[in-house]
Amino acid sequence: VYKRQEQRLIELGYAVAEFGHDIGNANGSIMSYSSLVLQQLDKPTLKPMEVARALVHIRKIELASKNVAGLTEDILEFARGKMQLNKTQHQVEDFIAQLEVYLGFAEDMDIQYKYPNKIHRRVELDGRKISRVLINLLNKSLEKLRENGEVSITVMLYQERRNLLIRVRDNGAPIPAHVLPVIFHSFQTEGKEKGTGLGLEIIKKMVEAHGLEIRA
Repeated sequence: VYKRQEQRLIELGYAVAEFGHDIGNANGSIMSYSSLVLQQLDKPTLKPMEVARALVHIRKIELASKNVAGLTEDILEFARGKMQLNKTQHQVEDFIAQLEVYLGFAEDMDIQYKYPNKIHRRVELDGRKISRVLINLLNKSLEKLRENGEVSITVMLYQERRNLLIRVRDNGAPIPAHVLPVIFHSFQTEGKEKGTGLGLEIIKKMVEAHGLEIRA
C-alpha cells in the first residue's frame, strides 16, 4: 500500500511539473498578445483598423487566460484520477483558430496546416484538451528539431469515412524503434535531461477519455 501511495505521489509531482510547463507556455501567449496590444494602442491617435486589431488580440488574451484556468483544473483532475470533458461542437477551421491562439508563445514555429480533402462535418470534442494534445506533440517536435536548426512541422487534418484524422509530422529523424512500443508509458523520456516522462501519457489519457485513439 505504501509503495503504491509513494508511486502515486511521485507521478503527481511530475504531473504538476508537466502542467506547470504548459501554464508557462500559456502565460507566454498572454504576454506576447499583451505586448502587441500595448504597441498598437500607445499612440496619440488611433486608426479604426488599429483598434480592430487590438480587440482581436484582447480576445486572444481572454482565450489564453481561460486556458490557464483550465490547466489548473487539469491538475486537480489528475490528482483525483478522473478526467472531466467539456465537449462542444466545433467547425474544424474554428478549432484550428483556437489552437493557433494557444500557440501564440511560439512565433518562431514553422507550422503548416493541410487539408488533403474537404472536411464537411463539425466535430464534438473538448477543444481545449484536444488543443493541448496537439500543442504537446508540437512542443515535443520543437524541442528535438531546435537541436538541429531548421524546424518544419505539418498538421494534417482529413476525413476518412465518418472519422476526422489528425496527423502531426516533422522534418526530424525517426523515433527509435525501441521507443515506439512504450512511447505513451509513464516515465518514458528519450534524450531529455529535464523531461518528466509523463507528457505523452497525459495526452494519451485525454485522447482516450474522448473514446478516441492516438498512435505513434
